[in-house]
Amino acid sequence: MIYSLSTLHSNILGRRLVERNRSELEIVGTELATGFKADVARDLGMKSGQSIALRNAMDKNDRLIDGNKILDTKLELLDTTMDDFRNEAQDLMNLAVSNSASPAPTVEALQAEAKATLDALISHLNVNYNGEYLFAGINANTTPMTPYATTNNATGYSPQDVVEGIVGTNIADAADAAAKIAELDAIFDSSNAATPAQNFEGTFFKGTPLNDGAGNDNARITAVIAEDYTMEYGVQANDPAFTEILKGVSMIAGLDPADIDNAEGYNAWMAEAIASMASGIKKLGIEQADIGKKREFLDETLTRQQDKTSIYNSRILALEGVDQYEAASRMSALETQLEATYSVTAKISKLTFLNYM
Repeated sequence: MIYSLSTLHSNILGRRLVERNRSELEIVGTELATGFKADVARDLGMKSGQSIALRNAMDKNDRLIDGNKILDTKLELLDTTMDDFRNEAQDLMNLAVSNSASPAPTVEALQAEAKATLDALISHLNVNYNGEYLFAGINANTTPMTPYATTNNATGYSPQDVVEGIVGTNIADAADAAAKIAELDAIFDSSNAATPAQNFEGTFFKGTPLNDGAGNDNARITAVIAEDYTMEYGVQANDPAFTEILKGVSMIAGLDPADIDNAEGYNAWMAEAIASMASGIKKLGIEQADIGKKREFLDETLTRQQDKTSIYNSRILALEGVDQYEAASRMSALETQLEATYSVTAKISKLTFLNYM
Protein backbone atom coordinates (compact mmCIF):
# COMPACT_ATOMS: atom_id res chain seq x y z
CA MET A 1 0.00 0.00 0.00
CA ILE A 2 1.35 3.50 -0.89
CA TYR A 3 1.01 6.34 1.66
CA SER A 4 1.29 10.04 0.96
CA LEU A 5 3.98 11.86 2.95
CA SER A 6 1.40 13.78 5.04
CA THR A 7 -0.57 10.62 5.73
CA LEU A 8 2.55 8.74 6.81
CA HIS A 9 3.51 11.58 9.15
CA SER A 10 0.03 11.65 10.65
CA ASN A 11 0.12 7.90 11.12
CA ILE A 12 3.42 8.07 12.99
CA LEU A 13 2.16 10.87 15.21
CA GLY A 14 -0.94 8.85 15.95
CA ARG A 15 1.08 5.81 16.95
CA ARG A 16 3.23 7.91 19.26
CA LEU A 17 0.14 9.41 20.83
CA VAL A 18 -1.30 5.95 21.38
CA GLU A 19 1.91 4.77 23.02
CA ARG A 20 2.00 7.82 25.30
CA ASN A 21 -1.63 7.45 26.28
CA ARG A 22 -1.21 3.74 26.94
CA SER A 23 1.81 4.45 29.14
CA GLU A 24 -0.07 7.10 31.11
CA LEU A 25 -3.06 4.77 31.37
CA GLU A 26 -0.86 2.05 32.90
CA ILE A 27 0.54 4.55 35.42
CA VAL A 28 -2.93 5.74 36.44
CA GLY A 29 -4.11 2.12 36.69
CA THR A 30 -1.24 1.33 39.03
CA GLU A 31 -2.03 4.37 41.16
CA LEU A 32 -5.69 3.40 41.38
CA ALA A 33 -4.77 -0.14 42.38
CA THR A 34 -2.19 0.83 45.04
CA GLY A 35 -3.49 4.17 46.21
CA PHE A 36 0.02 5.63 45.85
CA LYS A 37 1.85 7.67 43.25
CA ALA A 38 3.55 5.43 40.70
CA ASP A 39 6.77 7.49 40.67
CA VAL A 40 7.08 9.10 44.08
CA ALA A 41 10.50 10.67 43.47
CA ARG A 42 9.37 12.35 40.24
CA ASP A 43 6.05 13.58 41.64
CA LEU A 44 7.36 14.80 45.00
CA GLY A 45 10.61 16.29 43.83
CA MET A 46 12.38 17.95 46.77
CA LYS A 47 9.76 16.54 49.15
CA SER A 48 10.81 12.97 48.39
CA GLY A 49 13.43 13.26 51.16
CA GLN A 50 10.59 13.78 53.67
CA SER A 51 8.88 10.66 52.40
CA ILE A 52 12.06 8.56 52.71
CA ALA A 53 12.70 9.85 56.25
CA LEU A 54 9.13 9.06 57.30
CA ARG A 55 9.30 5.56 55.87
CA ASN A 56 12.62 4.87 57.60
CA ALA A 57 11.18 6.08 60.92
CA MET A 58 8.05 3.96 60.47
CA ASP A 59 10.11 0.86 59.59
CA LYS A 60 12.20 1.32 62.73
CA ASN A 61 9.07 1.80 64.82
CA ASP A 62 7.43 -1.27 63.27
CA ARG A 63 10.48 -3.40 64.11
CA LEU A 64 10.14 -2.31 67.74
CA ILE A 65 6.44 -3.23 67.65
CA ASP A 66 7.20 -6.69 66.23
CA GLY A 67 9.90 -7.29 68.86
CA ASN A 68 7.66 -6.09 71.67
CA LYS A 69 4.84 -8.40 70.62
CA ILE A 70 7.26 -11.33 70.80
CA LEU A 71 8.51 -10.11 74.19
CA ASP A 72 4.95 -9.88 75.50
CA THR A 73 4.39 -13.50 74.43
CA LYS A 74 7.54 -14.53 76.32
CA LEU A 75 6.50 -12.62 79.44
CA GLU A 76 3.04 -14.19 79.29
CA LEU A 77 4.64 -17.65 79.02
CA LEU A 78 6.96 -16.83 81.93
CA ASP A 79 4.05 -15.71 84.07
CA THR A 80 1.90 -18.75 83.19
CA THR A 81 4.78 -21.14 83.87
CA MET A 82 5.55 -19.49 87.21
CA ASP A 83 1.87 -19.81 88.08
CA ASP A 84 1.95 -23.54 87.34
CA PHE A 85 5.22 -23.91 89.26
CA ARG A 86 3.78 -22.16 92.33
CA ASN A 87 0.58 -24.19 92.26
CA GLU A 88 2.50 -27.48 92.09
CA ALA A 89 4.66 -26.44 95.02
CA GLN A 90 1.66 -25.20 97.00
CA ASP A 91 -0.17 -28.50 96.60
CA LEU A 92 2.80 -30.45 97.94
CA MET A 93 3.32 -28.00 100.78
CA ASN A 94 -0.32 -28.38 101.81
CA LEU A 95 0.14 -32.14 101.95
CA ALA A 96 3.36 -31.71 103.94
CA VAL A 97 1.69 -29.32 106.40
CA SER A 98 -0.89 -31.97 107.24
CA ASN A 99 2.04 -34.19 108.28
CA SER A 100 4.20 -31.51 109.91
CA ALA A 101 3.67 -32.15 113.63
CA SER A 102 3.58 -35.93 113.32
CA PRO A 103 3.02 -38.50 110.59
CA ALA A 104 -0.58 -38.64 109.36
CA PRO A 105 -2.08 -41.43 107.23
CA THR A 106 -1.06 -39.50 104.10
CA VAL A 107 2.63 -39.64 105.05
CA GLU A 108 3.02 -42.90 103.14
CA ALA A 109 2.27 -41.11 99.88
CA LEU A 110 4.31 -38.00 100.66
CA GLN A 111 7.64 -39.04 99.11
CA ALA A 112 6.02 -40.30 95.91
CA GLU A 113 4.11 -37.01 95.62
CA ALA A 114 7.34 -35.06 96.19
CA LYS A 115 9.15 -36.95 93.43
CA ALA A 116 6.28 -36.39 91.01
CA THR A 117 6.18 -32.71 91.97
CA LEU A 118 9.94 -32.40 91.49
CA ASP A 119 9.69 -33.82 87.97
CA ALA A 120 6.88 -31.37 87.15
CA LEU A 121 8.77 -28.40 88.57
CA ILE A 122 11.90 -29.22 86.58
CA SER A 123 9.79 -29.62 83.44
CA HIS A 124 8.29 -26.15 83.99
CA LEU A 125 11.75 -24.62 84.33
CA ASN A 126 12.83 -26.20 81.03
CA VAL A 127 10.09 -24.45 79.07
CA ASN A 128 11.24 -22.77 75.86
CA TYR A 129 9.89 -20.31 73.31
CA ASN A 130 11.08 -21.08 69.76
CA GLY A 131 14.15 -22.82 71.15
CA GLU A 132 14.95 -20.08 73.68
CA TYR A 133 14.90 -21.47 77.23
CA LEU A 134 13.21 -18.80 79.30
CA PHE A 135 14.68 -19.74 82.69
CA ALA A 136 18.28 -20.31 81.53
CA GLY A 137 19.50 -16.72 81.67
CA ILE A 138 21.88 -15.37 79.03
CA ASN A 139 22.70 -18.96 78.03
CA ALA A 140 19.22 -19.21 76.53
CA ASN A 141 20.14 -21.98 74.08
CA THR A 142 20.93 -24.35 76.97
CA THR A 143 18.36 -26.57 78.72
CA PRO A 144 18.67 -25.11 82.22
CA MET A 145 17.63 -27.97 84.50
CA THR A 146 18.99 -31.50 84.81
CA PRO A 147 16.18 -34.01 85.45
CA TYR A 148 16.26 -35.29 89.04
CA ALA A 149 17.49 -38.82 88.29
CA THR A 150 19.63 -37.93 85.25
CA THR A 151 23.41 -37.68 85.51
CA ASN A 152 24.89 -34.34 84.52
CA ASN A 153 27.74 -35.35 82.20
CA ALA A 154 29.77 -32.29 83.14
CA THR A 155 29.88 -33.21 86.86
CA GLY A 156 29.22 -36.93 86.96
CA TYR A 157 26.38 -36.49 89.46
CA SER A 158 22.61 -36.48 89.19
CA PRO A 159 20.59 -34.17 91.45
CA GLN A 160 19.25 -37.31 93.13
CA ASP A 161 22.83 -38.49 93.82
CA VAL A 162 23.66 -35.20 95.51
CA VAL A 163 20.53 -35.00 97.67
CA GLU A 164 20.47 -38.65 98.75
CA GLY A 165 24.19 -38.57 99.42
CA ILE A 166 23.57 -35.88 102.03
CA VAL A 167 20.28 -36.95 103.63
CA GLY A 168 21.03 -40.67 103.88
CA THR A 169 18.26 -43.03 104.92
CA ASN A 170 17.15 -41.55 108.25
CA ILE A 171 17.36 -38.58 110.61
CA ALA A 172 18.87 -39.55 113.95
CA ASP A 173 17.76 -36.47 115.89
CA ALA A 174 17.31 -32.71 115.66
CA ALA A 175 21.09 -32.13 115.55
CA ASP A 176 21.45 -34.55 112.65
CA ALA A 177 18.60 -32.77 110.87
CA ALA A 178 20.31 -29.38 111.39
CA ALA A 179 23.64 -30.65 110.05
CA LYS A 180 22.07 -32.12 106.93
CA ILE A 181 19.94 -29.03 106.35
CA ALA A 182 23.09 -26.86 106.51
CA GLU A 183 24.72 -29.06 103.85
CA LEU A 184 21.65 -28.78 101.64
CA ASP A 185 21.61 -25.00 102.10
CA ALA A 186 25.17 -24.82 100.80
CA ILE A 187 24.23 -26.99 97.81
CA PHE A 188 21.14 -25.04 96.84
CA ASP A 189 22.71 -21.59 97.23
CA SER A 190 25.82 -22.89 95.40
CA SER A 191 28.22 -21.96 98.23
CA ASN A 192 29.58 -25.47 98.85
CA ALA A 193 33.32 -25.01 98.36
CA ALA A 194 34.31 -28.58 99.29
CA THR A 195 32.67 -30.21 96.25
CA PRO A 196 31.47 -27.32 94.02
CA ALA A 197 30.49 -29.75 91.25
CA GLN A 198 27.61 -30.85 93.49
CA ASN A 199 26.27 -27.31 93.84
CA PHE A 200 22.95 -26.30 92.33
CA GLU A 201 24.84 -24.29 89.71
CA GLY A 202 27.03 -27.31 89.07
CA THR A 203 24.83 -30.39 88.80
CA PHE A 204 21.22 -29.14 88.95
CA PHE A 205 21.37 -25.98 86.83
CA LYS A 206 23.26 -25.50 83.54
CA GLY A 207 22.29 -21.92 82.70
CA THR A 208 23.89 -18.60 83.61
CA PRO A 209 25.24 -18.45 87.21
CA LEU A 210 23.92 -15.65 89.41
CA ASN A 211 27.46 -14.28 89.95
CA ASP A 212 30.71 -14.19 88.03
CA GLY A 213 34.04 -15.41 89.37
CA ALA A 214 34.59 -12.12 91.23
CA GLY A 215 31.21 -12.30 92.97
CA ASN A 216 29.56 -9.65 90.79
CA ASP A 217 26.01 -10.11 89.49
CA ASN A 218 25.90 -11.56 86.01
CA ALA A 219 23.86 -9.72 83.40
CA ARG A 220 20.24 -10.69 82.88
CA ILE A 221 18.41 -11.02 79.58
CA THR A 222 17.26 -7.65 78.27
CA ALA A 223 15.24 -6.33 75.35
CA VAL A 224 15.22 -2.91 73.69
CA ILE A 225 11.54 -1.97 73.75
CA ALA A 226 11.89 1.68 72.74
CA GLU A 227 14.59 3.89 71.23
CA ASP A 228 15.54 5.14 74.69
CA TYR A 229 14.60 2.22 76.94
CA THR A 230 15.97 -1.27 77.56
CA MET A 231 13.95 -3.66 79.72
CA GLU A 232 15.61 -6.30 81.91
CA TYR A 233 13.20 -9.21 82.15
CA GLY A 234 15.25 -12.34 82.79
CA VAL A 235 13.96 -14.79 85.41
CA GLN A 236 16.31 -17.69 86.11
CA ALA A 237 15.84 -21.15 87.58
CA ASN A 238 18.69 -20.46 90.02
CA ASP A 239 16.88 -17.49 91.58
CA PRO A 240 16.21 -18.02 95.31
CA ALA A 241 12.45 -18.24 94.71
CA PHE A 242 12.99 -21.45 92.74
CA THR A 243 15.95 -22.93 94.63
CA GLU A 244 14.19 -22.63 97.99
CA ILE A 245 11.13 -24.43 96.68
CA LEU A 246 13.28 -27.09 95.02
CA LYS A 247 15.25 -27.59 98.23
CA GLY A 248 12.09 -28.11 100.27
CA VAL A 249 10.64 -30.54 97.75
CA SER A 250 13.98 -32.40 97.45
CA MET A 251 14.13 -32.88 101.23
CA ILE A 252 10.93 -34.91 101.06
CA ALA A 253 11.73 -36.59 97.74
CA GLY A 254 15.21 -37.60 98.93
CA LEU A 255 14.18 -39.04 102.28
CA ASP A 256 10.85 -40.71 102.92
CA PRO A 257 9.32 -38.97 105.98
CA ALA A 258 7.59 -42.26 106.84
CA ASP A 259 11.04 -43.74 107.55
CA ILE A 260 12.10 -41.08 110.06
CA ASP A 261 11.65 -42.74 113.45
CA ASN A 262 12.97 -39.93 115.69
CA ALA A 263 10.21 -37.46 116.61
CA GLU A 264 12.49 -34.45 117.10
CA GLY A 265 14.37 -35.25 113.91
CA TYR A 266 11.07 -35.66 112.05
CA ASN A 267 9.71 -32.34 113.30
CA ALA A 268 12.91 -30.45 112.46
CA TRP A 269 13.13 -31.99 108.99
CA MET A 270 9.50 -31.38 108.04
CA ALA A 271 9.49 -27.87 109.51
CA GLU A 272 12.49 -26.89 107.39
CA ALA A 273 11.08 -28.46 104.22
CA ILE A 274 7.79 -26.59 104.68
CA ALA A 275 9.50 -23.30 105.62
CA SER A 276 11.76 -23.50 102.57
CA MET A 277 8.82 -24.08 100.24
CA ALA A 278 6.79 -21.30 101.87
CA SER A 279 9.66 -18.82 101.59
CA GLY A 280 10.19 -19.69 97.92
CA ILE A 281 6.48 -19.40 97.14
CA LYS A 282 6.40 -15.93 98.71
CA LYS A 283 9.44 -14.80 96.69
CA LEU A 284 7.93 -16.28 93.56
CA GLY A 285 4.83 -14.14 94.09
CA ILE A 286 7.05 -11.04 94.23
CA GLU A 287 8.79 -12.04 90.99
CA GLN A 288 5.43 -12.60 89.30
CA ALA A 289 4.23 -9.17 90.42
CA ASP A 290 7.35 -7.69 88.82
CA ILE A 291 6.62 -9.54 85.57
CA GLY A 292 3.07 -8.15 85.71
CA LYS A 293 4.39 -4.57 86.02
CA LYS A 294 6.75 -5.12 83.11
CA ARG A 295 3.89 -6.43 80.96
CA GLU A 296 1.77 -3.40 81.86
CA PHE A 297 4.60 -1.02 80.93
CA LEU A 298 5.22 -2.95 77.72
CA ASP A 299 1.52 -2.74 76.80
CA GLU A 300 1.58 1.04 77.27
CA THR A 301 4.73 1.28 75.16
CA LEU A 302 3.14 -0.83 72.40
CA THR A 303 0.06 1.39 72.37
CA ARG A 304 2.20 4.52 71.95
CA GLN A 305 4.21 2.88 69.17
CA GLN A 306 1.10 1.73 67.31
CA ASP A 307 -0.30 5.27 67.55
CA LYS A 308 3.00 6.58 66.18
CA THR A 309 2.77 4.17 63.23
CA SER A 310 -0.70 5.53 62.45
CA ILE A 311 0.71 9.08 62.43
CA TYR A 312 3.61 8.09 60.17
CA ASN A 313 1.22 6.31 57.83
CA SER A 314 -1.08 9.34 57.60
CA ARG A 315 1.83 11.67 56.81
CA ILE A 316 3.22 9.28 54.19
CA LEU A 317 -0.21 8.93 52.63
CA ALA A 318 -0.54 12.73 52.46
CA LEU A 319 2.73 12.88 50.51
CA GLU A 320 2.59 9.73 48.40
CA GLY A 321 -1.11 9.01 48.15
CA VAL A 322 -3.28 9.78 45.13
CA ASP A 323 -6.78 11.23 45.01
CA GLN A 324 -8.85 8.22 43.92
CA TYR A 325 -11.56 10.41 42.35
CA GLU A 326 -9.02 12.47 40.41
CA ALA A 327 -7.17 9.34 39.28
CA ALA A 328 -10.42 7.74 38.12
CA SER A 329 -11.30 10.89 36.16
CA ARG A 330 -7.84 10.91 34.54
CA MET A 331 -8.26 7.26 33.58
CA SER A 332 -11.66 7.93 32.01
CA ALA A 333 -10.26 10.88 30.01
CA LEU A 334 -7.24 8.87 28.86
CA GLU A 335 -9.43 5.94 27.79
CA THR A 336 -11.66 8.32 25.77
CA GLN A 337 -8.63 9.96 24.20
CA LEU A 338 -7.05 6.59 23.42
CA GLU A 339 -10.22 5.31 21.75
CA ALA A 340 -10.41 8.48 19.64
CA THR A 341 -6.76 8.17 18.65
CA TYR A 342 -7.25 4.53 17.67
CA SER A 343 -10.20 5.53 15.49
CA VAL A 344 -8.38 8.39 13.75
CA THR A 345 -5.20 6.35 13.26
CA ALA A 346 -7.22 3.52 11.72
CA LYS A 347 -8.94 5.88 9.29
CA ILE A 348 -5.68 7.54 8.28
CA SER A 349 -4.02 4.18 7.66
CA LYS A 350 -6.70 3.39 5.07
CA LEU A 351 -6.16 6.58 3.00
CA THR A 352 -4.30 6.29 -0.38
CA PHE A 353 -4.05 8.27 -3.63
CA LEU A 354 -6.47 5.77 -5.13
CA ASN A 355 -9.28 7.21 -3.00
CA TYR A 356 -9.03 10.46 -5.06
CA MET A 357 -8.43 9.09 -8.57
